[in-house]
Amino acid sequence: PAEYEGKKVVGVVSLVFGKDTGVKAVKLPDSVEYLAGSFMENKELEYVICGSGLKEIRQLTFSGCSSLKELELNEGLEKIESTTFSGLKSLKELYIPGSVTEFGPGNFNAMSNQGFVIKGKAGSAAETYVIEEGEPQYGHTFVAVE
Repeated sequence: PAEYEGKKVVGVVSLVFGKDTGVKAVKLPDSVEYLAGSFMENKELEYVICGSGLKEIRQLTFSGCSSLKELELNEGLEKIESTTFSGLKSLKELYIPGSVTEFGPGNFNAMSNQGFVIKGKAGSAAETYVIEEGEPQYGHTFVAVE
């Protein structure tokens, strides 16, 4: 919810939707500004849609979500910390919004799915990240989209 007990929900912290919760799909409200380990080790999670207010995804947020098939990140997202996406086996592609300017190291290198596609705007931080982190060595590619 956007509010809980009369207070605005601005963050979702460790394991709220994580291991053994049985959660398969989540649409986050626009009020959520950060995620911090929120979905870690949820092996049943398949779909996540982020609300327009999300600014930061902290370490390990989607780590170990081996069934995640679709993750929709919002324009306005600014920062993705390290190892956020490690262990994703079912995700085939991910669009990184042009608003993202900060990436932590090791975000995609622990993914076992060869041929993973990172999409984003040409010249964006996402493209720079893929080149500088050496993602092609893991079988990942960057595709520029409008």
